[in-house]
Amino acid sequence: MASFYRDGSRWSIRLGEGNGSFPADRVLWLDASGATGRVVMTPDRYPHPERRYPLEYPLEDLLFRHLLADHDAVLVHACGVLWRHAGYLFVGSSGAGKSTTARLWCSAGATILNDDRIVLEADRNGVRIHPTPWFGEHPEVGGEAAPLRAIYLLRQGDDVSFEPLRPATAAACVFAKSFPPLWDPERTEKTLATLGRICQQLPCGWLTVPKDARAVEWVQAQG
Repeated sequence: MASFYRDGSRWSIRLGEGNGSFPADRVLWLDASGATGRVVMTPDRYPHPERRYPLEYPLEDLLFRHLLADHDAVLVHACGVLWRHAGYLFVGSSGAGKSTTARLWCSAGATILNDDRIVLEADRNGVRIHPTPWFGEHPEVGGEAAPLRAIYLLRQGDDVSFEPLRPATAAACVFAKSFPPLWDPERTEKTLATLGRICQQLPCGWLTVPKDARAVEWVQAQG
């Protein structure tokens, strides 16, 4: 269980609390910028505390979300692929077809940045996607950041089709499949603004994908 507190400009994230029955086993304090902080652990909760990674899940994940918002970026539930120097983002919940998409693109020769969680970033040079270490069912992930060409929201079907979305609608759909720092209203608002700018710049919409490679071929044909 995680709890979040704000005291003035300082944040604290408490892990391991059990509905008041026992105290937190790890507490992270962050300054307002999120750039510096410290972790305090409870030694008697661990037989060998010196061997324990202080930022282990979910603290690492929560800190990652917190910091990304300050850098015009967000962690998205998506498959990201690199094909001919361009990135493509396939957004969806569990079961939407992200791992199948990764497998099909891998067979086509693409680099799979990740099949489950991708960092989506907007900066002065455009929009990029970044690989992360948190993969799903496709462990052969890696590569480097890639300029993003398009955002596709996945849905399954028998035939390939594409339904473009207005930028505001697309941003809301991507936000619903992302991992923003919801405990922080200011950073959540910033994340929404970032997604709004991204969806203004790129083609976004629903992509209906069958279980074969036709959707891969369709996306490749768009250039």
